[in-house]
Amino acid sequence: MRDASFSAFLRKALDAIAAEVPVAHRAIARALRTRTVSLDVDGDRVLLAMIDGRHTLREDAAASSIELHADGATLAGLLEARFTLEDALIEGTLVLRGAADDLVALLEVVTAFIHGGARSLSVPPLLGAYLQHARGRRDVRGENLCGRDEGIHHGSQQEE
Repeated sequence: MRDASFSAFLRKALDAIAAEVPVAHRAIARALRTRTVSLDVDGDRVLLAMIDGRHTLREDAAASSIELHADGATLAGLLEARFTLEDALIEGTLVLRGAADDLVALLEVVTAFIHGGARSLSVPPLLGAYLQHARGRRDVRGENLCGRDEGIHHGSQQEE
């Protein structure tokens, strides 16, 4: 994947899911309905919407009823199951904003995306290329979140 940005990965992955696993793409459309999702990953902002059953991504991510903010290292850690969604939310490396029913819809969108990606022949290599790029990203403290064997810790751990 020449452009290793999150928006390029998302665009190519949604295209592949639409072509190869249309049932998952329809589930994304059904969950999203008329909602829009503003995604900001490593400062790469994109607005996801479904129009007439087709996904659209705009890079001028305007105001949206649902917002997701994260870094690529956090997404990589979540996708590689090195820490949980709850860990990322508590740590503050993943921020979600929206009304409760909108966030439930976002969970349904993410679930359908993951199921579609798992059934697609094209998404795994796209994901691999994106994760390789994301693993090299560093958070604002200069730590490589994906390189920590111990994951994210809370409370009882002492900072050095």
